[in-house]
Amino acid sequence: MESYTIYQFDLDRVRWNEELDGILPKGWTETELGRALFKQASTSESKFTANRSDWSEKVVWELTKLLKLPAARYELAAVIDGDKEIPGSISIDCSLVGDEKRYPIEELLVSTMPKYDFPEDYTIGNTIKALAKIDVRLPPNYERPLS
Repeated sequence: MESYTIYQFDLDRVRWNEELDGILPKGWTETELGRALFKQASTSESKFTANRSDWSEKVVWELTKLLKLPAARYELAAVIDGDKEIPGSISIDCSLVGDEKRYPIEELLVSTMPKYDFPEDYTIGNTIKALAKIDVRLPPNYERPLS
């Protein structure tokens, strides 16, 4: 089983930004990987399972690497506030390449669903439908991984 690094940094190294989208705290910080956005983890629980957003983002990043798809890089992280640890993830800052276009998923859902309601409509199925509506395709010259 592979283990993953949890990047840790003190609270005073994060420049919190209330203007960034979303409901959880986020802020920019400098790491050994470069400039990164720390996002505090959220937890969702049901009678069957519990999951944290930091692990979800890390799993997606690992899968996109295996599939050789372009995606934001996510790493596990924690902000240290005295004796308290705030779990989360960092996404490494990356600039647009060429005529690359980015699609913030929530904006895409709002624009393609007449009565978008978060969090009920924030689903994988709705995201796939929205991406199909705007005709998002694989990158040019994409080569599928060998099976």
